[in-house]
This record gives sequence, C-alpha cells and structure tokens, in this order.
Amino acid sequence: MALLGSFFVGAFVASMIVESSFFGRTANAYGVALLGEGALLVAFMALSRVAFISAAMGMQNSLVTRVSGAVVRTTHLTGVFTDLGIEGARWFRRWRADVAARLGIPLTFGRSTVERPATAKVLLLSTIAAMFVLGAIFGAFAVVKVSRAAIVVPSAAVFACAAYAFVTARRP
Repeated sequence: MALLGSFFVGAFVASMIVESSFFGRTANAYGVALLGEGALLVAFMALSRVAFISAAMGMQNSLVTRVSGAVVRTTHLTGVFTDLGIEGARWFRRWRADVAARLGIPLTFGRSTVERPATAKVLLLSTIAAMFVLGAIFGAFAVVKVSRAAIVVPSAAVFACAAYAFVTARRP
C-alpha cells in the first residue's frame, strides 16, 4: 500500500508542477518535474528505498500522460497491449471490409463499422512495448552486474530530458 501511495504522490506532484504557472513556460515546468524525477532516482540509488523509485514512476507516468494528451501511460504495459489489441482489431475489420468488397460477399453479420486504424499510434505503442522489453532485459543484467548503480543510466537520461526542456523553454 505504501508503494501505491508513493506512486500517487509522484503523479500528484508532477501534475501540480505542470499545471502551475509558477515556472512560467510549460517547458520549464516539465524541466522542474523531470529534475524531481531524476532526484528521486538518485535518492533510490543512494538510499535503496523502493518508495523513491515508485514516486519517480508516478512522476514519469503523469508527465508522459500530460505530454501525450492521455494517449500514453508509460508504466502500464497491459494498457499498451490493450491499445495495440484495439488497433489490431481496427486493422482486421478494415482488411475484412476490403476483402468483402472485392469478393462481393458480406463477411460479417449485422452492421460493422470500420474505423481507420491509427498508424502513428500503433508505431508509438509498439516502440513503448519494445522499450519495455529491452529495458527489462538490460535492467536485469545491469542490476546483477552493478546493483543499484544501474540507475545511473536512466537518471542521466531523465536529467538530459530536463536540460532539453529548459533549453526548449528559452526558444521564442
């Protein structure tokens, strides 16, 4: 239960930062939130408290959800595969409708609406799923080899994203 609370606090804090006008431009707010997430990753590495990594995950999920307009949640692999399944069904219905039109025979019973599949969304979700798998493999090997120091690479990536957000905020 404590880990869920930590996740919630991370998501809450990230959303409060992004929704605040205190930091000026939105990119600055994202930069501040990313700095907080990076600090939580470093705190986990230094203190080995799982609550820190859980809060960092909540911040990550909140930030990506905000940036993507609630299309993506990076900590929910089941949701990614659910969305891929939905898009797969759209591709199948479209293919079935094309085949039915060419053959001149109905391949469905009743009305079947055909929605255009979202290719960009499928590519995004597939990339997220692939990165989950690669991250799990790399992370498992890294933890075996270097223990908590494996967090150095993701921490550096988060801090680099924060720097990018601050640089972007300065552009007109």
